[in-house]
Amino acid sequence: MLQEIPTLISYLKDIIRGDRRYIRFFWDQLITGKSERDTWSLDFNLAEIILPRIILLRIFKVGYPACFDKEEEWDIILDKMIFAFEKVMECEGGPSEFEDEIDEGLKLFGKYYRGLWW
Repeated sequence: MLQEIPTLISYLKDIIRGDRRYIRFFWDQLITGKSERDTWSLDFNLAEIILPRIILLRIFKVGYPACFDKEEEWDIILDKMIFAFEKVMECEGGPSEFEDEIDEGLKLFGKYYRGLWW
């Protein structure tokens, strides 16, 4: 429940500004821990969750997927994923001059999804 407080405060500010939709969002968030507002800019919201965890994995990893010969190969893949999620967060859904790098990093994220553990 404590992790929901910043979201609930944000919704209250929007209610005060007169946006009545946030009454439902606030109530849903309070009762269930989620609301349909969570799906707005879902790519950005997911990047916000994923990026810090991939960074921590890069720092604290204790191995790498068996498909790689060296740890450095895995580091390069993780760096490309990190770069992609950083750029997703910077442009928040708008166009970016790094579209090719973003696409590559996101494809690698999907390809090695099951290797993101230690």
